[in-house]
Amino acid sequence: QGRGVLGSDAYSGGAGQVANCGTDDALNNKRPLAYAIMCVSMAANTQNTLKLTNDKDNAQEWEAGNNAEKTVYHKIQNICGCKGTIKATAAALRAAVQAIHSKVTMVNNVGYLGQTISGDCTGSATTGVCVKYTGTITHDKDDLNKLTFAALALEAADELEQRTDEEKQDSIKRTELDNTIKAAYALTHEAEALHKALTSAAAQPKINPESAAKAAKAAVDCSSITKKAACQTKAECTWEGTDKSEGDHCKLNETAVDQQATQTQGNRTKATTGCAVHKDKTTCKNDKTGDKQNCAFRQGKDNEDDKVREKCRNGSFLVQKIRPHGFCICGIAVLGF
Repeated sequence: QGRGVLGSDAYSGGAGQVANCGTDDALNNKRPLAYAIMCVSMAANTQNTLKLTNDKDNAQEWEAGNNAEKTVYHKIQNICGCKGTIKATAAALRAAVQAIHSKVTMVNNVGYLGQTISGDCTGSATTGVCVKYTGTITHDKDDLNKLTFAALALEAADELEQRTDEEKQDSIKRTELDNTIKAAYALTHEAEALHKALTSAAAQPKINPESAAKAAKAAVDCSSITKKAACQTKAECTWEGTDKSEGDHCKLNETAVDQQATQTQGNRTKATTGCAVHKDKTTCKNDKTGDKQNCAFRQGKDNEDDKVREKCRNGSFLVQKIRPHGFCICGIAVLGF
């Protein structure tokens, strides 16, 4: 419709309004679409026998009194329909301008919108009910898009198109951001799962192949013992669940075996000094302080690891064996003396 409201102003009821239809339908140097519609719909004074398309009544006259154009415009709105359901998109606005443009006809090298008979647009049955675009559309130029209503519609189309493009870009960025956030969450969960897996793996007990082999051999040795007394002499065996002195009751003492394996592992880790560093008899016997023998190549005692294995051990004769009641051999010997 163009901007503004039709009402009581300098153009209300004036005969000059219909005359402007013959000069590019200009009002204050503006060309609203509403004025173009009235130029092709309203009759001049005494020409009210003209009828509009789809209208049962005679056409309203321009000079019928103040606010006549406002009255007839609302009537035209009701006939043509207003506030349609078509969404105002860039494409729809451009199509509307193009539709109006397609209705322009050329007569004597001038563009006309509506019907002309004599080449004039004075609102009579003998001249024409139309808009004459004398300075806008001719044989050598076409400036319909510069008319106020067309320029505003095309400007709005450009703004809508730009807004649509920006909304698309925003949507793409939001999608990319959502994907980044989802990937970050997934990475966090994966990192947490990896940390738990590594922590669980680190917490698993280390298996010493040599200790496992010894435990297997000890289990076989224990199961072959049928005497309670013989079973109890071996630290790695235990006589299980019975007061009987004979039978198949000698089993592997897993706790004792584990402790021996731990002690052995610790000794091997620390064996960088002392007698344990010597790997043969010669270097073991040569470890002396003056005339005193520091080391001896021998089997282990009850309180030492790998009792059955000969290796370089502490050669001191003061190695004590702890008894169940806490007394040592040397102490008993002194008391007895």
